Amino acid sequence: MNWILPLLANSELQISVERYTRRSASIVQNWHLIVGGLVVAAFWVGLYCWDMKRRKSSSRKGTPKSLFIELCQAHGLDRAERNLAWKVAESRSLKQPALVFVDQDLIGRFGQSHAGEAKECNQLANKLFG
Repeated sequence: MNWILPLLANSELQISVERYTRRSASIVQNWHLIVGGLVVAAFWVGLYCWDMKRRKSSSRKGTPKSLFIELCQAHGLDRAERNLAWKVAESRSLKQPALVFVDQDLIGRFGQSHAGEAKECNQLANKLFG
């Protein structure tokens, strides 16, 4: 590339390139580059914040609620069944709500005391315990 510089010396092309480089340094003419850079920076900051939030939520693994959620997913419970299982755990004030997946009697007793949800409790017990 250095061999081309002497060829361009004092030529109209060199003068034109110099004029263009001086003029293109103007902020007014390069506003789109500045805005584009700001958009990329804002996107990067947003992505960084999202990743930090995701990592923070994944650090909650090992909590009773996270175990309960994992068991709901493992058993393929839908939203209504998951809410019912959570109600059963809350009704007994369980420190470990995952006990609903171990003790069938918890669901049975809840169904007896909540007649309106007895059918759903039977279906949940059948799904979990067969």
